[in-house]
This record gives sequence, structure tokens and C-alpha cells, in this order.
Amino acid sequence: MGFQPVDGRGAPHAPLGWKPGGHSGRMPERAGWKPALPEADALQKLTMILAAIQPATPPASAPAPDAAPDPLAGLRGIAPPVDVPWPPWVWWAIGIGSVIALALLTWLIVWLARRRPKTPPPTPRQIALRELEELRAHIRELDSYAFSVRVSDVLRTYVGAQFSLPATSQTSPEFLASIADSPRFSAVDKQLLATFLERCDMLKFARIEAHAEENGELLGAAAAFVQGTRT
Repeated sequence: MGFQPVDGRGAPHAPLGWKPGGHSGRMPERAGWKPALPEADALQKLTMILAAIQPATPPASAPAPDAAPDPLAGLRGIAPPVDVPWPPWVWWAIGIGSVIALALLTWLIVWLARRRPKTPPPTPRQIALRELEELRAHIRELDSYAFSVRVSDVLRTYVGAQFSLPATSQTSPEFLASIADSPRFSAVDKQLLATFLERCDMLKFARIEAHAEENGELLGAAAAFVQGTRT
């Protein structure tokens, strides 16, 4: 499209050398110049108006930095648990470990039981005193023969265990003869034993009747010897 000069009112200027009232009534044409077309003029004005009313385009913002990738992106729903059987060696290890633990526990219990202080067994003196005390409750129930036999057995068993003498298998004279020269028995002990055994023999062999009071005296003599004997 050629350039067409215009005046201040928007009308095109007349070319130089053109005079009005010419015979043709048209503007003379110069070499290389062509009159402006009405459509081009209107398009140019429209372009200028749109440029004046159109707001300035904001500068393009810088692209946002890439966000960190989501580690859970693309994961599906949680699958149900799956039972995975243990390998055979695990069961073997569990069995062997159980046996070892049981053996250690048993050893520990036995070891602790052995370290626990044991109650010492009762002494011959304690046994004799306990049996004599039990006989005391039967003084009036037993006859003199049965009572003398039981008291004599308690005393002879005590002497045999305490002094390592065969008192239970000896007669009264044999027993008194075996302790006659023994320093382990005092003179009081020997006299007490002689009186006690003589009284028991009379009740056992002579069948002398005795009352509860006499049985009590026999029991007291045996207890006095057991309690007062030197070890």
C-alpha cells in the first residue's frame, strides 16, 4: 500500500503542482504514487483505536520451579497381608533353643536348691526328748509293763546313738559294766542309769504293778539323764 499524505483534518493533501478547477477534476498522478483506498484508511484508523484502548499485556511470569516429586504418586491401594511360611531352619532353631533354655532352667533350679541351707537333722537328744514328751500323754493310759518297756527303749536308743554303744542289744548288767570305767559318764549319770534300769527290769520281769505317779517318776528319771548327760 502506497503512502498518502494527509492534512490536519485527516484529508489527503493535494500533490504539488495540482491546481483546482482543472479540466479533469482529478488529482494529477505522480510517478510511483497511487491514491489511498478507503478500506485501507479505515483499517489504519481501527488499528490505532484498538492500540489506544487495549491494556498493556503484563509480562509473562517466570515459570514456577518444579515441585518435589510425591513418593506416593502412582502407588495403588494397600494390599492385604500375605502369610509367608517360615523356612524349616527357623523351626529347627526354635526347637533347639527351647531345649537348651529348658536344660538351663532345670540346672538353675537344681543349683539353687543345693545352695539353700538344709535343715540339720535332729540330734539324738532332741529325738529322745520328743519321744519322752509324747509318752507323757500316755502315763495313765498304758499299764506299768508297757510303759516301762517304751521308756527303756527310748533311753537305750539315745545312749546307743549319742555314745556309739550297743545299748539296745545289751542287758542291764552288761550295759552298766560297759560304762563303769568310761570317762564319758559321770558318777551321777552312772547312778541314775543304774536306778532307772533296775526299776524298768522290775516292772518288765517281776510284773510289779505301778501307778501313774510311779510311771511319771520313771519318765522323769529318763528325761533328767537325757538333758543332763555330757556329750
